Amino acid sequence: MQFLVELWIPILVSVGLCFIGSAASWMLLPFHRHEWRRLPTEPSVLDALRQDMPSPGRYNFPFTMDGQNSNRADLKASLEKGPIGFLTIARPGVTPMWMMLGQMIVFYMTVTTLTAYVAWASLRINSPYAAVFKLVGIVSAMAYVMGSAPESIWYARPWRHWVVQALEGIAFGAVTGAVFAWLWP
Repeated sequence: MQFLVELWIPILVSVGLCFIGSAASWMLLPFHRHEWRRLPTEPSVLDALRQDMPSPGRYNFPFTMDGQNSNRADLKASLEKGPIGFLTIARPGVTPMWMMLGQMIVFYMTVTTLTAYVAWASLRINSPYAAVFKLVGIVSAMAYVMGSAPESIWYARPWRHWVVQALEGIAFGAVTGAVFAWLWP
């Protein structure tokens, strides 16, 4: 835990800057505005879901996960006809913004603290700026970018949305690398 004593300032500064950057990206910049669209039949879909309210969780349709039904003719026809989709059901009610923002801060804190540990275990005190920047930037960017790729691979998240997130993750990695290189002991 010595690394936390030595690196708590760069951890907190990096978390703060990444949080501010994320907020600016979602609220001020146009990149995320077209990721979500309204279903043209939203009222009908909501009425159908409310008839037998599903519990919170993730669903896919047509359902094909058990492997035993993958050769059924009706399932194959349904897959050909479409739509094919993935649905996440949350608890009813409005999730407080402070709760989601708090979870994002915990996420940034986790990525940055783990990155700090890797840097502390890999670099020496007084390491050159470039060495710290490169290691911390790459490790943190990997954490911000690569974890979401399976959403596009397996769950049809459009790749262009992943590319936007990847560019943000690379920027957050560069910010984190620069802060650690600047404040490295």
